[in-house]
Order: sequence, then C-alpha cells, then structure tokens
Amino acid sequence: MNQEHVQEWSRLMDEALAVVRRGARIRERGTRREFQLVVIPAFDVVASWELLRGSSTARGDFFDVALVTWDQPADASKFETPVERVKHGHKVAPTIRTNRVSADGVRAVEMVAALERVQVPLLPGQHPIGTDGTLYALSVGDAFGGCTFEWWASGPPRWSSLTAPALSLQTMLSEIAPVASSAAS
Repeated sequence: MNQEHVQEWSRLMDEALAVVRRGARIRERGTRREFQLVVIPAFDVVASWELLRGSSTARGDFFDVALVTWDQPADASKFETPVERVKHGHKVAPTIRTNRVSADGVRAVEMVAALERVQVPLLPGQHPIGTDGTLYALSVGDAFGGCTFEWWASGPPRWSSLTAPALSLQTMLSEIAPVASSAAS
C-alpha cells in the first residue's frame, strides 16, 4: 500500500469502528439496551451485539439482539493493489451490515443474570498487550448509570470474572444473531 492508501485505510477503519461501537442506536419507546458486546479481531469481521429489552402492545414483553458488523477483510481486499483500489471509486465506504432478531426470553434473562453476578475491580492491574489478536468491549447501563470495560486477548487476570462470562455471551449472541462470513474469504 502506498502512503495515500495507508491514510485512506486508516480513515476507513476509524469510521467503521466508530459505527460498530455506536451499535444499532435503537430509539424505540419502551425499548432499552441491557448491554452491548463489541468484538474487534485484528483481521476478521468486527461485530457489535446489543441485547434489547422491550414491551409493546403488538409484541408484549420481548428481547431482541441487534447486530452491527464491519466486513474488515472485504474492505481490506479493496486496498491490496493500486489497480484493485481504483476499481472501488473515489471513496471507499465501510461495508457495514445490520440485523435485528428476536431472542428467546429465557436465554436473554440468563445472559442478563450472568452479568448481574459479575464482581470485578475497576482497576485492571497487570494485563496483556499486543497488536494482533482481539479487542473486546462490554458496555452495560446507559448515560445516566453505566460503564464500559475494554480488554485485549484474555484480558487482565483480575477481570476473569468478567471476561469469561463475556466470552460465553459472545457464543450465545453468535447463535442468536450469527456474524456473516466475509465476502472476501
């Protein structure tokens, strides 16, 4: 990649990650976000799952999972060579996909209960660092009372009571709202 393409890739990556981290931005009366889990692998599809709890006259009490993904491998392939880059026009927009699916109430309550049991120190202590691998972010609550924990790879040992359930959540959420494999694969 030439310097111009490196800068363009960096801009695209920043834009895509911001969209995924923002999540689905569901603003429906009677619906609130219980939590959001963001998974950012170094070279694969990036995903954000949000568990939504709601109540409406049409559906009664319900849970949904909102999924936002960025197809990082597909977008990276657009920068493989200068000739390939030219094929995609003046500005490459991130390949973002969204989906919202109904979640089983019993399973959703289990996920919330797993997070309610977590007790973790706010300070991470010693923790792994690196470049390749996966970054995780788990957000709970809202702007009036909430927090976000972020970690790389296995995370700080002091946070294992959080990171282990988060990986279980990722598995459950992936079963409810699977991440589509990259179009570049």
